[in-house]
Amino acid sequence: MKIVIRKANVELNVDFNKLPQVSQDYIIAYGLTQCLNDAHASIDASDIDAVTAKVNDRLQRLIDGNPPSIASRVDELTAEVRAILTNLLRATNMKAVDAKAAAKDIEEGIKTLLDRKKLPATPANVKAAATTIINQAQSVVDIRNAKLDI
Repeated sequence: MKIVIRKANVELNVDFNKLPQVSQDYIIAYGLTQCLNDAHASIDASDIDAVTAKVNDRLQRLIDGNPPSIASRVDELTAEVRAILTNLLRATNMKAVDAKAAAKDIEEGIKTLLDRKKLPATPANVKAAATTIINQAQSVVDIRNAKLDI
């Protein structure tokens, strides 16, 4: 099994079967906990029914052999663009859960941001805002991935 260590940009080959049972149990419990918590990450904590429904849905999908697709995970730049857009939307007094949901579709999120700032969502304004956000996100990603010789 290949495991990517993102910070070092390194892949490790791990033979899971060589790990003792106690280590395998730990990894499974840790991974399952993380997976189930990821399922409800975008839902407001006060909505217990929605949280429980998302967790139960994720668990059932795992039982049915339909785990979340690794391919569905977004690349680092897209994730950073969404994080910046979420923060910009939050700065317009949008609720965190709504801002995060709006930022999933970047173009629509930018249009929402422009609207909340009382700016026309013309193609030129959307493009300008997208370029600014993408450039900022790329800077953050570059800094995060920089290798320093100290």
